[in-house]
Amino acid sequence: MSTKVTIPPALAYTAGPPTQQALLERREALRQAHDAALDRVTALARDQEALSRGLGEELAGMQADGASLDELEAAQAAPGLLAALSRSLSRRRTILARRSVTESLLQRYERASLKLREASAFCDELRLTGLELQEQVVGLHEELARVARDERASARRVLALEAALDALERGEEPAEGTRETARVRVAFEERTEVASLELLRVRVALLQQELGPAEQLRDTVMTLHEEVGRFVLQATSAVDTAGRRIQALGMAADAPTVVAELSESLTELGEAMQVTEQYVRTAQDLVGRVLPEVRARLEAEQQVDRLLLSDEAERLDRTQARALADQALREAAAAEVAALAGELDG
Repeated sequence: MSTKVTIPPALAYTAGPPTQQALLERREALRQAHDAALDRVTALARDQEALSRGLGEELAGMQADGASLDELEAAQAAPGLLAALSRSLSRRRTILARRSVTESLLQRYERASLKLREASAFCDELRLTGLELQEQVVGLHEELARVARDERASARRVLALEAALDALERGEEPAEGTRETARVRVAFEERTEVASLELLRVRVALLQQELGPAEQLRDTVMTLHEEVGRFVLQATSAVDTAGRRIQALGMAADAPTVVAELSESLTELGEAMQVTEQYVRTAQDLVGRVLPEVRARLEAEQQVDRLLLSDEAERLDRTQARALADQALREAAAAEVAALAGELDG
């Protein structure tokens, strides 16, 4: 008794029916989401540059005021009768000058403290943005996995339909209806499934090309968050130490001792200033080079011919349809191996 030819059932796609319109809408939604994320990260980089620059100016001003205090104390400590006479004549002026420098230091300390509070809030904003971008990356990975499953299932159905068509053409009888009716039906379903497979392949390619820039943006923001967090802790410690000594200066009876301690703490601000300058350069590089390169890369990939769909899939002959299905399964297998290798490396 010969085996009847069974026609494979239609598929239920987990990511929705693969239509041209759905693909174009998803492509546009991804583009808009990526543009919005790029704009936000660019704005954050500009904010970082402005914040770092402003804090650097206040730190430099504190050091300059500290140098002025050092000069005043050096003049007061100069040896010799003439220097003593000059100190006696200029005592009131020296007191006023010290008070003026102390007030300037207090103002700069308050402004620097305000900048550091802003930097702390900015660090929290970077963290939230990084988490949101991570959610987008996870969503892309999950969507890619669903569409890739649909692609594999579609490729297997194309091959199964092709096998059923071969069997009918060899003269085997269908499970239902006449051989000619079944042949026409299977040929039509194969053609329809090939078109669906092509759309699924393009959607997989679209999601794959989105993942790189999305992950790069996420990593950029998280790197900024980590750097700003370390900087805030370091700079806050240095500024607070200087602030306590600045406040003590206005009350100290033994001003030279306090000035010496203040001078030491202001010198320690130099490292914080160097880090601030590095952050300014980093932000400028982000705004001027890195983020524009990400945007240009995405825009270039969006123009790739393989994403400009045509009716080519509808004109594929059976040999090409079989080759397309085989290629889809090979690419899916290679992607799984690459993903597994990435997990093992991680």
